[in-house]
Order: sequence, then structure tokens, then C-alpha cells
Amino acid sequence: ASLYVLQINAWKAYMNTSSDSAVQLSEWVEMRSKESAQFLYWYQAIVLQTLFLMLVHSVWEPNFDMYLDTLTQICPWVFALDHVHYARLLRVFVKTLRDLKIRLPKVHEEFMKGKFVIQKTGQPFSSLSDDHVHEQNNRNVKPDGGAVGLLGSLNALSKPEIARMVNEFGEEAGITINQHKSHHEDTKAFEKRFQQHMKDIVDVFEEEGNPFQEAVFQPIIVAQLWTASRVDVIFDKYVPDSLKAETREKHGTGNRVKVASATPIPKDWNAFLQVDENKEELFKILSEDLVNVQHQNKTVISIHHHQHLIQKACHHDEVDSQMLLHAKHAASEGHRKTLIRTVNSDVVIIAVVTFQRMNVAKLWTAFGVGKNKCHIQYQTLGPEVCLALPFWHAFTGCDTVSSFAGHGKKTAW
Repeated sequence: ASLYVLQINAWKAYMNTSSDSAVQLSEWVEMRSKESAQFLYWYQAIVLQTLFLMLVHSVWEPNFDMYLDTLTQICPWVFALDHVHYARLLRVFVKTLRDLKIRLPKVHEEFMKGKFVIQKTGQPFSSLSDDHVHEQNNRNVKPDGGAVGLLGSLNALSKPEIARMVNEFGEEAGITINQHKSHHEDTKAFEKRFQQHMKDIVDVFEEEGNPFQEAVFQPIIVAQLWTASRVDVIFDKYVPDSLKAETREKHGTGNRVKVASATPIPKDWNAFLQVDENKEELFKILSEDLVNVQHQNKTVISIHHHQHLIQKACHHDEVDSQMLLHAKHAASEGHRKTLIRTVNSDVVIIAVVTFQRMNVAKLWTAFGVGKNKCHIQYQTLGPEVCLALPFWHAFTGCDTVSSFAGHGKKTAW
């Protein structure tokens, strides 16, 4: 559901910016699938997820026509994804089911009534496939130690028989379990929780970049402007014959690429980033692209190292300390709450040192990526910790200092 919402959002964004407002969703999807491998990947993810949800739906309802149609649509995918055993047997299974109407019309008639699955209870939307029920029966037969040695244990051997007798007694006595007229998940509370979870996933995707959109970088900045009054985007600069230049040379070399707006994304992204000139041209294009971002009563500051837009020129070789200069300038302009986003631990430590002098009410750092991303709030650290962290970080290992053997950050602290 979240991926579908993201796809619709990307289509609406395209319609708002395109001169052709008559493009239907299906036409746009076909066009974008040919243009972008990323779009095609996520669109196929939607298709596969929808197919398997339809398969589960057809069993739980039950609906034999939906079950057969869904299996037919899944058949090409098991070949494409190289599932050998499914590819061999699924097509035979589907062909057998399709021939039931001619060869075994009575069986087909019962299947159309929903008897191709097993209904163990009277609960709606809770039927189970035969394989699922077989696995449940196997679980009931097996004792705690497994099926091995079952015949040697009278207690284990009697459990299935006792369960059968109890069930038959309940049926003869007319004892029934209280049945609900609706499924246990068919409630307002569950729907509200599902919608909230879906919204949370969509928000995370939108923050990192909608995978269905044509442009990813600019929409990320626009998404930030919904909750921030100012966004500063700062890029690294590469000074020839500097200490960092020698360090970067040790990381390896790549191929020089002429970077332009129409340049395809390189296949070897790591090799592309190992050339300083490639990154400089890329950063220049991205910084110029941000100039077109327009948002009511919001400010976007895009810094490229050839342009100095704030007070005096900044000659810092790395962006680590330059980010803090922007944070201090934002504080002087009345922005009392600041969030610094980085993947560099040095920035976190530098922010600890300068926090007390920045005149901000609250300062956070969004550190890391993906599941490892966390938000560090400096107000909770206290002055003693802020004073000790810089020396501890430099002494136990940073960009230019090696760490002690067998003594990591936690042990040293």
C-alpha cells in the first residue's frame, strides 16, 4: 500500500510539472519503466506483492476463480526468478485445475463453492489451504522431542487420539466456540493503526527520496522544507596538493567522466567517486539545481566552493567544520532549533565542542544511514561529557589517528 501511495504521489508531481496533463497513470508507468531501471524495480515489487496478496485473499475468502487467475499470473514470475521446482510443477497444477470443468465437472462445481480449501472454524475470511492444514496436523502429531521415537512413548502416542475424541465429543454434544460475524482484524482500531503505519513508511520514503520520482535529490530538499524554515546544503571541496588530497589518492583511482545533466549514472559508482573532478562537477550541477527550489516563506542556501554567499569567504578544506559555521549563522538569523545531517563521526564531535557557543536552543545531529540512523541531542549530554568527547575521539581513533589494538570506543570510554 505504501509503495502504491508513493507511485501515485510521483505521478501527481509529474502531472503538475508536465505540459501534457492528459497522461494516464498506466501510460506514465509504461513510459517511466522504459526510462528508469529503479522505477521498473519498484513497480515490479508492487506487482509481485499484489499477486501474493491476491493469492492469500483467494484462499481465505475462498474464491476459486481468483485463485486460478492469480496462479496463472504468477507462473511467468517463477520462471523469471529461476524457481526451478515451482516452474516445473506450478504450470502442471494450473493446467490440471483448468481442465477440471471438462474432466471432473462435479469436483469443479464443489471447488466453485469454496471446497478447494479447508474451513476449520466458522470465522469469516479464515480458510486454510490443504498444505497449511497438513502442516498443522503434523505439528499436533509430533511430541516435544519430534516424531522420532513416537511409538516408544505411550504419552506422546495418545495425544492425537485424545484430541480426536475430545473434538468428536464436542461435536456430538453441540458444543461450539463463540463465532464472530466479522474477521478479528475488521475493526476501526486496526484500520487506524494500519493507516498510521502506512503513513509512517511513506514519510520515511519521502524523506529519503521517492523511488518513483524522476528527480530524487531536489524532492528530498523540498520534503525537508515542510518542517524546516531554512535548509543549507553544503558540498565538499577538493583543494589540490592538500593533505586530504594525498589521503584520497590512497583510496584508489577511477575513470574521469564528463559530468552533465544528461550524463547517465555510472555503473561503477565507487570508481566514479574516487575522482575528485567527477565529484566537483556533480556537486556543481546539484547546487545549481537547488536554486530552482521554491517554497513559500522558506530559505534554501546551496553552497558550491566557488561561490561565497554568506558573510566572508570560507576557506575550510572539508565540509565538517563548515557545516557548523552555517549552523551558527542560522542561529544568528533567529533559527533557534538546528538539525545537522551527516554520516561523519567527526562532525558529531565538532558539534559537541561548538554547541555551547552557537547560541541555539536545541541542536540535533542525524547521524548514520538506513536502520543505523539515530538522532543525537546535545542538550542531554551535559557540559562534562561535551568537554571530554573531542579528546577521547581523537585519542581512540578518527580520520587521521589510528586506534589502540583491542580497545574500541566503548572500552576506551
